[in-house]
Amino acid sequence: MAKPSRITLSWFETITLGASSFIPLAFAFFPRIAVQYAGPDAFWALMITTCGGLAATVLIAALNDRFPNMTGADAACLLWGEVIARPILVLYTVAYVAFTGTSIYFFVLIIHDFLPKTPLPVLAASIGSVAFVGAWYGIECLGRVASLVHPLAWTGMGIICLYAVLQTPPFQVIYHPVSWKAMVNGAYHLMPLYFGLNFLQMISPFYKHSDTRWSFHYPIISFILGATAAIVTFYTTVGLLGPAPLPQLSFTLPFVLRLVTIHSLPIERVGIFVILFSTLFTVLFVSCHLWAISSLVARICKLTEDVASSMLPAVTVATLTVACCSFGTPVQAFIFLQKVLVPVSWVVLICVPAALYMTARVKA
Repeated sequence: MAKPSRITLSWFETITLGASSFIPLAFAFFPRIAVQYAGPDAFWALMITTCGGLAATVLIAALNDRFPNMTGADAACLLWGEVIARPILVLYTVAYVAFTGTSIYFFVLIIHDFLPKTPLPVLAASIGSVAFVGAWYGIECLGRVASLVHPLAWTGMGIICLYAVLQTPPFQVIYHPVSWKAMVNGAYHLMPLYFGLNFLQMISPFYKHSDTRWSFHYPIISFILGATAAIVTFYTTVGLLGPAPLPQLSFTLPFVLRLVTIHSLPIERVGIFVILFSTLFTVLFVSCHLWAISSLVARICKLTEDVASSMLPAVTVATLTVACCSFGTPVQAFIFLQKVLVPVSWVVLICVPAALYMTARVKA
């Protein structure tokens, strides 16, 4: 299933695309989940999850350099054989669609507070439609967009969060571990933060893999950018509110940022900036994954990359169906996140890449 490498992404586009492919599923509420399951050890639970995400990224980077002209789907079929690999890929595609649809659902819940008269399905369809257009133009177009949108969103949200952190007392975050059991339990439930890292396997044929090992570090740099945003968000949330009220808030980050006032700006409340940056970032995030799922389905069906766009309408409809029809209430969505996407994220991020890498080493 290997094919000649088609280099369409620069190193900067590769990094920004990778950094745009994860975080949004739990970005707005993961501090609440950390405190809910880890209590005073929430910060250390986040650090353990970050180490798990870094391990997954290193495995993906190693696989990409070992199979530079193949996606993760191609490598799985090569190493495990199509009889074993294809059923696994089909199950992963279902989980991938569910992950992307759930991400859209949570995001429209957040922006619905700012647009209360707009029905949730309309918001979801609007995001899906714009994301569909981006995915339709392909990975090269998405790379150019990411090189602009990600630095803008990352810098804007970073400035707002850092401003909030500097206005809060540092003692709100507990730095000494209390319970290893609580830390592990919290880390286990935070792993969906990095579910989208598998996107990095799908873009492997589209960036240059150099002999100097620079290409090995592209996914790692992407991860560092995203993990830094998660840590800054945690500090912002816990610093402003403290850990006690977090379990009572469904979406912690939007609530916290509504409290932030930057007096030196003409528009003191930062809500309008939050909507702008988060919408740009989320649409790019959804576009990346619609493209990746379409490419994955094409490979499962033994089609070439050139006709993968024909899968895009069906993938978009399936994803929006999850976002609009699967959850009656936010509580149901949170239950799905905890009961399904949490264990699946550990399987697809740690177990599957590790098994692929060990198989590759054995067969080398």
